[in-house]
Amino acid sequence: PYTTLFRSWNIEWVENTKDKIAFNMHDCLYFKTLKEFGCEELTSIFCAVDNLFYDNMSKHVKFIRTQTLGNQGKLCDFKFICKK
Repeated sequence: PYTTLFRSWNIEWVENTKDKIAFNMHDCLYFKTLKEFGCEELTSIFCAVDNLFYDNMSKHVKFIRTQTLGNQGKLCDFKFICKK
């Protein structure tokens, strides 16, 4: 079961430095599962939860995301940048 779960996330690492972590997610477990059940429009709820969590994760880290699969984007782009 875990093998299938991890294959459901297709992640492309863009940057991993002391000041920034950035990756693009090309496949998402939530989007795939909800699409199979015919309700992919619910994926945006998971995207919104990410925003709530990551926006408030730390006063030292800024979270940026410009698109998500759940909101008709081509991918989910995650960026975590150290605030200076």
